[in-house]
Amino acid sequence: MNLNMKLTRAFYISLLSVCGLLLIAQVTDGKYMDGFDESVIAFITGLHSELMTKVMLLFTAIGNGGMVVVVSLVALFLLYKLGTSRMELLLFMAVVISSGLFNYLLKNVFQRMRPDFNPLVHADGFSFPSGHSMSAFALYGVLGFLAWLKVENRKVRTLILTICILMVLSIGTSRIYLGVHYPSDVVGGFLGGASLLALAVWYHQQKRTAA
Repeated sequence: MNLNMKLTRAFYISLLSVCGLLLIAQVTDGKYMDGFDESVIAFITGLHSELMTKVMLLFTAIGNGGMVVVVSLVALFLLYKLGTSRMELLLFMAVVISSGLFNYLLKNVFQRMRPDFNPLVHADGFSFPSGHSMSAFALYGVLGFLAWLKVENRKVRTLILTICILMVLSIGTSRIYLGVHYPSDVVGGFLGGASLLALAVWYHQQKRTAA
């Protein structure tokens, strides 16, 4: 019963994440979402400094497509060395690749224009949801999940999970700081990544139970 409840919980988290993403998409032009975006933007832009800009440029570069490929390949190698099964390696690849495809689909469905408040970098394409945020949540989320399963030392596992969380938050924040995404874009990206990650966890646990 307890295991079935956990499996059901992972599935519902995935479903709720998708619902949350769709809800945000429907209210992006409403006064409440505008107020949220403006408040967060005002706070983050208030942190502007030469050093902070360099830090945010670094994190946004780490979240670029090319770096996601590099990090994914390095992670696959390390996971393989840790004895990760073929199914889990394929699961890792599926989550990372599907996040890019899912984001592309959503951007072209909602077609939200990017903010125009003096961006510090150039960005093409539509704004919602943030691709950097979605791919970061998917990549570092599934990496943290698999590392948690394979790394036996509790302190090391906690350190890995903490680093993964910080990477996700830093990459998402960098997109707002640099002026190429609204905060609601970033939240939408996180929810999109969370839906894929939760679905992957549900699938993985089902397979382990059936084995």
